[in-house]
Amino acid sequence: MSSAPDAVSLYLQAEAVLRANPEFAAALDKAKSENLPPEAVARLLLSRLDEGTTNTLMQFASALNTVAVNQPAPPLMVRHPSGRTALNPVVEAALAERASLDGDVPEFRHGPLPEGGTPAVPVKTTSRNPVQVGLMLERASQEVAAEYQAALTQHTEHAALLLDQAEKEGQNLALVRQGIEALLPTGVKGYDAGMLPAFREVVPPTTGELARLSPSEERRMVWKAVSTTQGRRSLAPVFEQALAERFPSIEFGGVPSPKQKAAEVSWTVQAFGADDLDPKFALVENGIERFASALSALPSQEGSPYRATVLPVNNLSSRTFGWTLYVWNKEK
Repeated sequence: MSSAPDAVSLYLQAEAVLRANPEFAAALDKAKSENLPPEAVARLLLSRLDEGTTNTLMQFASALNTVAVNQPAPPLMVRHPSGRTALNPVVEAALAERASLDGDVPEFRHGPLPEGGTPAVPVKTTSRNPVQVGLMLERASQEVAAEYQAALTQHTEHAALLLDQAEKEGQNLALVRQGIEALLPTGVKGYDAGMLPAFREVVPPTTGELARLSPSEERRMVWKAVSTTQGRRSLAPVFEQALAERFPSIEFGGVPSPKQKAAEVSWTVQAFGADDLDPKFALVENGIERFASALSALPSQEGSPYRATVLPVNNLSSRTFGWTLYVWNKEK
């Protein structure tokens, strides 16, 4: 029995499918030549679809902006006016936008790290200082990049030996090269194509390292911690740990239950670059207080009636970054 196409395979078909339609091809060419933002690209593509498909795309675009990165992606398929099934045309723009901030989107990639890309790795941390977290994210990315480069070097050396042996034995070199290419590393342990990157333990920067940072470097580290998907993933457990210490009767973790929802509170900032964020502003501390205030306002109930979790907010198109506290009643 054949399996359904996976998200990565569908994504790879996107441009080919769109360019098969002359109107879509013209829209893509216009988008590239004018360097249009993702929202404008989406509007161009949507204008060439019928009303029913347009509604589907708009619903998907909304879901894509709000879906948590550690949850399954929304459906990617839409139906062409011609009746053919096709990949949602908003996906390519959305992934490109995320990659421009994160450096890489490994869970939507099927091959090697793209040229110019940098590993996007979440880190295990208890730090409430975005500057420190930003440095840890950068260190983790550099470590994974070095491991990946070592894997590529090893693959190249192994490939040379295989080709040399194949030539001596008179084997079909074209087939050997195909096999070698298929074995090209797409990542390293904990960071591989088609998988959500695992949290990585790195050595936290020292007080001296933090003190030596210039103001612009501090802003860049805060931007890395807040604007990147993996930075927000790294800080979400920090919020939960701080709140769990103050509210021991509330259980933290798990998937929010919409039917049992008791509260939903967001703590976000809108920033378009590093200069929009002040390293001296206690972003995480203020967020903790915001969430703590919401938890304190919950109706008093006997026992331990509540569960809660903190998940990243990922509204990339509006450059709104942050976290949302979800609280729901435990099932009795």
